[in-house]
Amino acid sequence: MIAASIIIVTYNSAEEIVNCINSVIPQIEEANCELLIIDNNSVDDTVTILNRINNQFVTVYYNNANLGYTKGNNQGIENSQGKYILFLNPDTITPDGAIKKLINIAENQNLSAIAPQLLFPDGQIQKSCRRFPRRRDVIYTMLGLDRIFSNSKEFCHWKMTDFNHEKKQYVDQPASSALLVRRDILDEVGYFDEYFPYFFTDVDLSKRILDAGHKILFDPEVQIYHIGGANYKKVRLKMIIISHISFYKYFLKHKKGPFNWFINLFIGGLLIIMLPIRILVNILLPSLKYRRKQTL
Repeated sequence: MIAASIIIVTYNSAEEIVNCINSVIPQIEEANCELLIIDNNSVDDTVTILNRINNQFVTVYYNNANLGYTKGNNQGIENSQGKYILFLNPDTITPDGAIKKLINIAENQNLSAIAPQLLFPDGQIQKSCRRFPRRRDVIYTMLGLDRIFSNSKEFCHWKMTDFNHEKKQYVDQPASSALLVRRDILDEVGYFDEYFPYFFTDVDLSKRILDAGHKILFDPEVQIYHIGGANYKKVRLKMIIISHISFYKYFLKHKKGPFNWFINLFIGGLLIIMLPIRILVNILLPSLKYRRKQTL
């Protein structure tokens, strides 16, 4: 049986995908893996790059439309054979031996899911783990309390600035930029929910994994480089809008009932108010987020 199926979803990823593939392919046979690349109708040189791959363990699927991150990953899962599924973003670079090491840790500890430590290309640690968001976290963010009290566990609960990213711990939600999940867990809780085409799809999956009684381990013993937001920056304004919609949809899905309906409506209103402010900031200060280079 194949140990793990590595799934990479691409869309106009020509600038990043070469380094990603060149880091993964040499590890495939040693780690007993297959690589499935799902291209969502790229219009740059991504398809040309993918057409050059000649490896029996690599399969490339070319979609006729941009199906989105969620559907692309689900397409990969449905066509995969591995005991584990390793989700990788195209802007990652995987050090030699990291894939096998990640699988071995999962096997030896009988883990449901495991996430490695993510590093920026300069070696700086990315704050890639978060707690599940609460509706009051939207209020804290809107009022700037998470920035004013950046060391507060309450005001920074969601973004988890108090978390030590150098320590092995169980977490709520690691970024799916690099995430290994056991296939039978996905069969149990379901694949990525296509209700979330881009953002919060990994948050929702992590919540369903934990709600089913399983755990997700963050282990800095394995490290993977991640540029972070590579595709996001190419269509930033569109992604900002989608992220606000997905935030609201997350609460609609996981906070149900008449009482929660009113609270969700209020939070939705706040997200609408925050949207033009965030868009304006990104237009006037487009590189502000990436100057900080701390959190995803």
